[in-house]
Amino acid sequence: NDPDALALQKEAVGKKHLRQAEALGKQGNYIGADKELELALQSLPDNEEAKQLLADDNRVVRRQFRKILELEDDLEVVGEAKDGHEAVALAKNLRPTLVLMDVTMPLLNGLQATCQILKAIPASKVLMLSAHSDEAYIVEAVNSGAMGYLIKQTSADNVCTAIREVHKGNTFFSPSIPKHLHKQNRKKQRDRAGLQKPRMVFFQSS
Repeated sequence: NDPDALALQKEAVGKKHLRQAEALGKQGNYIGADKELELALQSLPDNEEAKQLLADDNRVVRRQFRKILELEDDLEVVGEAKDGHEAVALAKNLRPTLVLMDVTMPLLNGLQATCQILKAIPASKVLMLSAHSDEAYIVEAVNSGAMGYLIKQTSADNVCTAIREVHKGNTFFSPSIPKHLHKQNRKKQRDRAGLQKPRMVFFQSS
């Protein structure tokens, strides 16, 4: 058997499941969509790059995170958005595996943008990035479907680790976030997916 042909066949099956996941998500069948997503993740090549969309209204912040991620071989920035509306539009067009989403942005905030993106593209995941550590923001992020929440004042290594963990289907939170919110996120993800519980990952402050 030709290894390259088998890899292409496996990739085609994975993409078929991704399309089915998106179709089910648009119909409101989130449990079915997540099951298709799980099949897609099992089918896609193990070395598939995690493709990120950066959404932040601060150009300097976007530039800093782009520089951090471009140093990693397995991470790829496919686009940048300066507000929530642009984030939704680019996500629909670029189909990133993960959106690194600022909470507070003009026109459409990150929480609203997250809801719209996950409804339109269930295969994508969202990792919230914010200067706010207030519990109210974190609860809203969890309720919107985000797989994790990072405080902006974190190291480059921690951001890359967070992206890789969320890309694998795990949740990821800053250590300053109360533990009961981690549990709330885990329960919500299990309720939506109807699958195995995601592994929870924590990082230590630098």
